[in-house]
Amino acid sequence: MKNTFKFSFLILLVFVFLSILTVRAYTPLTLISYEISETTISPNNDGIRDTTEIDIKYSEKVHAYINILDAQKNEIRHLYDYITVINPKSKIWDGKNDLKQIVPDGLYTIQILGTSTKDAENTISDTSKTITVDTYVPITLSSITITTPATKLSYTVGDILDIGNLIVTGTYSDGSTKIETITPSDVTGFDSTTPIAGQILTITVGAQTTTYTIDINANTIGNGGSGGSVSKTYLDIKTDVDVPTSCNATDIDGIIHEYPNGNSYLAICALETAIKNASITNVKLSNQYPSLGLFVTSINDVIADPNSQYWAIYQNGNLANSGITSLPVVAGDIIIFQLNDFSDKNLGDKITVNIHSLINNIPAVVIGTGGGCSGGCGGGGIYIQPVFDAQKALTYLKNSQSPDGSFGNSLLYTDWTAIAFGVMNVTDSSYDKIISYFNSHNTLSSLLTDNERHAMSLLALKQNPYSFGNVNYIKAITDSFDGIQFGESTLINDDIFALIPLKNSGYTASDEIIIKDIAFLISKQKENGSWEESVDITSAGIQALKPFESIIGVTESISKATLYLINQQKNDGGWNSVYSTSWVMQAMGALSASWIKGIYTPNNYLGAQQNADGAVLPPYETLQNRIWATSYAIVGNSQKPWSTIMQNFPKPENQNILTNSTPEIKTTTLPSNTTKKVQNPEIKKSKEPISQNLQRAISATALNPDTLSATVINAENTSTPDNTTPFILGFLSGVAVLYLLYLLKKFLVK
Repeated sequence: MKNTFKFSFLILLVFVFLSILTVRAYTPLTLISYEISETTISPNNDGIRDTTEIDIKYSEKVHAYINILDAQKNEIRHLYDYITVINPKSKIWDGKNDLKQIVPDGLYTIQILGTSTKDAENTISDTSKTITVDTYVPITLSSITITTPATKLSYTVGDILDIGNLIVTGTYSDGSTKIETITPSDVTGFDSTTPIAGQILTITVGAQTTTYTIDINANTIGNGGSGGSVSKTYLDIKTDVDVPTSCNATDIDGIIHEYPNGNSYLAICALETAIKNASITNVKLSNQYPSLGLFVTSINDVIADPNSQYWAIYQNGNLANSGITSLPVVAGDIIIFQLNDFSDKNLGDKITVNIHSLINNIPAVVIGTGGGCSGGCGGGGIYIQPVFDAQKALTYLKNSQSPDGSFGNSLLYTDWTAIAFGVMNVTDSSYDKIISYFNSHNTLSSLLTDNERHAMSLLALKQNPYSFGNVNYIKAITDSFDGIQFGESTLINDDIFALIPLKNSGYTASDEIIIKDIAFLISKQKENGSWEESVDITSAGIQALKPFESIIGVTESISKATLYLINQQKNDGGWNSVYSTSWVMQAMGALSASWIKGIYTPNNYLGAQQNADGAVLPPYETLQNRIWATSYAIVGNSQKPWSTIMQNFPKPENQNILTNSTPEIKTTTLPSNTTKKVQNPEIKKSKEPISQNLQRAISATALNPDTLSATVINAENTSTPDNTTPFILGFLSGVAVLYLLYLLKKFLVK
C-alpha cells in the first residue's frame, strides 16, 4: 500500500509540474502608441481647430472602445467600438455628443478601453488624456473699405500726403461695422518725388488692408516769355471698356493686324475698344520694330517726340513689362497710357482705361455658297464654330513636361495629365518619363481622394493599381469602406471617385461594397437631380453610376442627373468653365448623348477658349492651371468616360472579402442638410451628415456592418487558441488531490 501511495504521489507531482510548464506567459495589454492632434478644439465651424484626431495602437488584438467622458465621467460620445483590431484608423471627434449636438465648453476625457481577444481578463482602461472644448469666437476685424475717398487724389511733384475727408469703415467678424481712425502713418506707398500716374496707396488697419490710387503730376510748364507763365492743358481721359477676345488694329502704314496671335484679352484690344467707343481719337500705331509689336505714337493728336518722348504703358500702377500687343489684361485691371520722356518723367498727358469685363467675341466662320463675301453675309452660308484641337493641346502638354517627368511639379497635375495621355494613346518618351516620375513618387497618401485619383491615372496608363511599385492603391480605397460608404461618412466626393477606379479593377454590380456605396450616393442626390448643386460632381456621378445600371435605383438617378446638366448648359454651349464643361462632355459620352445650345456645342466652347499655343487658358494664368485645364479639355473633347479610358485589371482573390449576392437595397432620396459648392478642378468633398433613413436602409440588408469594415480586408486569422491550464487552478487541484491521498493513507493505516 505504501508503494502504491508513493507511486500516486509521484504521478501527482509530475501533474503539478506539467501544469506549471503549460501555463501561458501572461503579458499585460498596453497601448504601444497614443496621440491626439489637438488638446483644445473650437467646434464653431470657423475652420480652425474644429476637430481633434485620436490615434492609438494596442499591443495585441482587442475589442476596442473609444469614448468621450464629461467632467462628471459620464459617457457623452461613443466614438468607436470594434472587434479584433490592433491599430484602428485614426478617429475624429468633432466636439459633438451622441445626439450630434455640440457639447458645452469644458474639459473632456478620452476613455480608451480594450479587451484582449485571447483572454477576456486581459484588459486596459486609459483616461490619461483630455480635450478642452472652447467655442468662444473672438470678434476680429475682417476687412476695411474706403467709404469716403480723400479729397485730394491729384498731386504735383513735391506735394505732401493729404488724407483729408478720407473715411475708412471696418467690418468685424460678428457683422458689426465702425469707422476706423486713420492717420498718415497708416498709409504707405506715397512718393511725390517724380511724376507717376496711378500710384497705389495702401491703408493698413491691424491685419487688414485696402488701397486707392493717386496721380503725381509734373509741375506746370511756363512759356518763358515776358507775359509770365502760361499753363498747358493736359489730356486726362478716363474710360471703361469690355475687352473682346479678338480685335484688329491698323498701323500708320495702313496694314491691318489681327489679334490675338497666340494670346487672349490683350491691351491692344482694350485700346481698340476705347477707339470704337469714341473715348479717344486720332490714335496712331507704329510697327517700326516688328519684333516688339505695335506701339502708340499719338493719342488725341498728342504726338510723342520720337527723339525724347514715348507713350508709356502702366498696368495697375506699375510700368508694363511688355508692349500692348502682348500685354494680357483681366477684368479689374487699370491700363494707363502716359506721355513720358526718356528718363520716365511724367509729361502730364494720360489716358486711363479701366477693364470692366472680358467678352468672348470669336465669330462663326461663314462659308458662302458662291463667291466671296466681305463684311456682313446674307443667307446661303454655313456657320462653322471654333473647334477644339486636341493634338495641338497635347503638344502643349508635352512641351510643358518637366525634366523629372512631372507636370507642374506636382503629382496632382501629373495625374490629370496622365489621363489625357491615356485617352490620346501616348506611348513616346513623354509616357516613359511620366511612368518614371510615378515610380519615384510611389507612396500612399493620407487623403483618400489622392489615392483614388492616382489609381485612375495608373489605369489610364495601363498600369496595375494593385501592384504598381509594390503599392496597392485599390486596397487603400477599399480599406476606407466602413460598411456603408467610403472615407468620411460626412463627405460625398470620395464615394463617387471610389466607384470609378473600382469598376476597372474587377468590382461589379454584385459586390456588396459597390451596392452599399451606390445606395449611399443615391440617398444624397438632391431633388433637382444634382449632387451638391455642382455640375462637376453631378457629371462625375453619372460616370460613376453608369456601369452599375443593373443596381436598383441607378437608372432613375442617372435620368434625374441628366436633366439637371441639360438645364445648366449656357448659351455659348458650355457650363461656365473649361473644367465643368469637360466633365459634362465625358458624362455625355457615357450616356451616348449630344447636347447643343442654339448653334453652339460644348466642343465649340472649348474651341473658343483654346489659345494659339494649344492651351485652353490665357498665358497670364499659372502654368499649373493651364496644364490642369488643358488636360481636362483633352479628355472632355474625347467624350469618353473615365471607365472607357482606363484599362481593366482583375481583382485578386484575397481582395474580395464580401459575398457576391445581397438582398435588395431600397434607398430613399433624402434632402440635403447642408449645401456646399465643390470647386473644380481639384477633387474635393462636400460635407453632409448621413441620414437616419439611410442607416435604416443599409441595415435592411441584414448584414453585419463590422464584417464590411475596411479593417477586416486581408485580416489575419483571429481564432483564439485553446486555453492552457491556468496555474492557480492546477496548483489548487494538485493540493486537493494530495490532501485526499493523505486522508486515504490515514484511513488505510487504521
